[in-house]
Amino acid sequence: MSVAINNLGYRNWEGRLGSPWLRWLTIAMVGIQIVFKSQWIKRLMFLAWGPAIGVGGIFFFYEQYVENRDTIQVGIASSPRSQKQFGEMLQLVSSSSQAEVISTAMSKPPNEARGYVWSFVLVSMLRVSQGWMVLVMIGLIAPSLIAKDIRSRAHLFYFSKPITRVDYLVGKFSIVAFFVGFVTLLPVLALYALGVLLSPDALDVIKSTWFLPFRVTVACLIYIVPCCLIGLALSSLTTESRFAGFAWFMVWILGFVGYNIVNNISALGNGMPADDSLWRIISLYDCLTFLQSWVMDLETNHAYAMKLLFFVLLLCLICYFTIMRKISTPLRA
Repeated sequence: MSVAINNLGYRNWEGRLGSPWLRWLTIAMVGIQIVFKSQWIKRLMFLAWGPAIGVGGIFFFYEQYVENRDTIQVGIASSPRSQKQFGEMLQLVSSSSQAEVISTAMSKPPNEARGYVWSFVLVSMLRVSQGWMVLVMIGLIAPSLIAKDIRSRAHLFYFSKPITRVDYLVGKFSIVAFFVGFVTLLPVLALYALGVLLSPDALDVIKSTWFLPFRVTVACLIYIVPCCLIGLALSSLTTESRFAGFAWFMVWILGFVGYNIVNNISALGNGMPADDSLWRIISLYDCLTFLQSWVMDLETNHAYAMKLLFFVLLLCLICYFTIMRKISTPLRA
């Protein structure tokens, strides 16, 4: 007795239907489970929490300093000379504009200065963790997500189901964003909570820093969204994940080196590097970290920040349309 294939392959689904708004979640959850099998990914996720524990001590000592003095106008800000020396020291680990903001804040009462000091510590931690951890994390995850689907034509299987191109992209994006958020956003939020717990007067600290978790979340999204879209766009441009991975590392490394060379040449001519140079856009790391500092109210050049923000939004749109075009090409064939 022969049975038609379509009787088996095209039977009506009698089970429970999921929400059409959560179709991307299945792609994301399966992808996260697969990526989580990598031992290198697990090691990076573990290492990301190390700096949060160490930096928490800075909050503890700062709050002890504030507790033992009525104002911060002791020591550092007791004289213009000591304040200038403190600003010069800050310039070694930050921009001149940030150093000026922190130096000015240190001369204010504790409740007014605390937000700036805590913001500076949180942003400094983000710079350290994002400098290499996000680079490696996305370099290990993103290159194969779309490239392998294009090579094996697996994305055609996705689109044979009631899954749209947007569902596919959001699912792949969520895989990368989950792990990047785990090594950036979660440690910083945990660091904030640790700082509050270690403070002698936790309620007073919350009153003066309640806005920081929201700003930190926005600052991390400024980094996560462009990075994930760039990684996926590079993955969609080739069928070989190793080429996409190589391109990812070259874009970031060459951009960072190129900007610092230009900045150092400018410093030789002007005596100090320019904080508002548009050459910053060639280094995505420096561009995004500046925007993070701006969101945290550590940069005051709003016009310059808006230019960088426009560039980042334009780059995200280019990456989005590139991905959508590449995954749609086989469907038009």
